[in-house]
Amino acid sequence: MYALRHAADLLEHASSLIAQGAEISDPEVMSYFRWGIMKALEFNNALPEHLRGDLSRDCFVDRTGGR
Repeated sequence: MYALRHAADLLEHASSLIAQGAEISDPEVMSYFRWGIMKALEFNNALPEHLRGDLSRDCFVDRTGGR
């Protein structure tokens, strides 16, 4: 659960920076997003196999194959 909480904190911090006027493409914002995604993947990988999702597919592509 630590990885999930850490992911949420990192993504929340990135969102706060954007709310304060930072661009999504700013290196600091991108770094927080990358670390947040890595922690979410860490959490996913710690789940029992039958509960794991393919985060690279399920979270970023809808069921019809669109983005």
